[in-house]
Amino acid sequence: MINKTLHEILLKHFNMTNEEFFNRKKLTELEYLKDPNLNSDFVNVISKLKQLIKDKKKILVYGDYDVDGITATTIIVKTLKSLDANVVYYIPSRYLDGYGLSKNIITKAIESKVNAIICVDNGISKYDEIDYCNKNNIDVIVIDHHEKMEKRELPTKYVFHQFESNFTSYNISAAFLSLFISFGLLNYYDPYCVTLAGIACYSDCMPLVEMNVCLVNLMLKYINQYRYKNLLKLINQEDKAEITSDDINFTIISKLNSLGRMIENRTLYKIVDYLLTDDEQSMDSFVKQIDNINNNKKEYVKEFVSDFETSNDTILFVVSDNLKLGLTGLIATRMLDKYDISCVFALNNDNNYVGSLRSNEGYNLLELIEKNKDLITQFGGHKNACGVTISKENIKEFETRFRKSAKSQKTSLQYDNYILSNFDLLSEDCYETLMEFGPFGEQFSEPEFALDINVNDLNLQRTDNHLIYRIDQTKSVVFFNVLSKINEKLENENDKKKLRIIGKLEKSIFKSKAQYQLKGSYFIIL
Repeated sequence: MINKTLHEILLKHFNMTNEEFFNRKKLTELEYLKDPNLNSDFVNVISKLKQLIKDKKKILVYGDYDVDGITATTIIVKTLKSLDANVVYYIPSRYLDGYGLSKNIITKAIESKVNAIICVDNGISKYDEIDYCNKNNIDVIVIDHHEKMEKRELPTKYVFHQFESNFTSYNISAAFLSLFISFGLLNYYDPYCVTLAGIACYSDCMPLVEMNVCLVNLMLKYINQYRYKNLLKLINQEDKAEITSDDINFTIISKLNSLGRMIENRTLYKIVDYLLTDDEQSMDSFVKQIDNINNNKKEYVKEFVSDFETSNDTILFVVSDNLKLGLTGLIATRMLDKYDISCVFALNNDNNYVGSLRSNEGYNLLELIEKNKDLITQFGGHKNACGVTISKENIKEFETRFRKSAKSQKTSLQYDNYILSNFDLLSEDCYETLMEFGPFGEQFSEPEFALDINVNDLNLQRTDNHLIYRIDQTKSVVFFNVLSKINEKLENENDKKKLRIIGKLEKSIFKSKAQYQLKGSYFIIL
């Protein structure tokens, strides 16, 4: 970073002007959210909901088992309850109910004399199911952000969708759409609902542009200002001075998602109870259950992944009859550091393979699915993350055709998009400058930095396999579980004298003292 400030370097890295930087920085207040009342679909949905509430009609909120579905359900239920609506809700089991509204659930709703169903984070492709509701005099309201499977119109006039309703030109979560609905009914934004929607923005990997930036900023502001116990207890550090994006991504979201992945019965609705309760004793009891489930998930994934064979292929395609259905997405995402595309399939109760597909930037899974849709019985998702259901007899043919399609799809992946720096990077000033560019996330990734270290300065014989290079008491470079790989590379390149470590700049507090480190993610022998 010679003759340039870090701020200037980051502007170049993000291809931003100073004006664009400051415009992004100011997205911290509710005033920067669009006025949904200018959207006709939104107005139509709000009008219908107000009538249902007024007439004391029985409303079923039907959600989804991931974090976006759980938070969206919580937002709508909290809002309706505050208006004294006649509301019940259901979070389906991934294992027993599958994704989205089903005729089986509708039949039960008919028996329970439900008058209206609100589908949140599902419903946009449920043509037959909505028809079935219409025939049984049940109104259906769809608040969803997924892609339609077909271009035909849904058989309901009550739909609020970011693209179908011409509300935004970029994707926003179902929880964010639900937040707007909450605002339309309450005439104000409830801070807790804003916080839940912000968490979903991260969990569903929404692009960090425009309103999504504002939402995440507000989420971080409110969770630190109001210290919501329901959320802080998930971090197991209620007294933590500052809740960060890492706490949201790697703890809260991870734990909430573990429930839908691991629980095979119909008790997932309890997470909505947990997010809505004021009873601390109930919170503490449920958090213990969540922690146990989350730990079991980690062990299960660790054991399953350890069986993968090493491959030079850019595409991972795993089909298993024994894998837990709810863990396909987690494993597929985890393997993206080794593959450009990962596809992980598990067998469901109907003897079909249900798969999670994930890709790095440079690929469009939607296009790949479109080319092979004749083999697919069900589909939903986005260009870098989607789910498909394929019959047993079609799975091998799908793999063959999918691999061929993927190899012909041009990729623009870049592996050298890091910032070469020096040890001056490891300082409070540089860390604060970096944070000024946040929040980071989808389509606005936190930059990686590179530091060069002389091989002779390193202890390459550590028994714990971790690279730890300390500059002084507050500055260090760390890279876990990597020394064996480095030594293997060095054996083949005896004349190389330097090691380039690429990773993220991090700050931690140890014994009341700030520590700055580069945490490695990959390395290059120079």
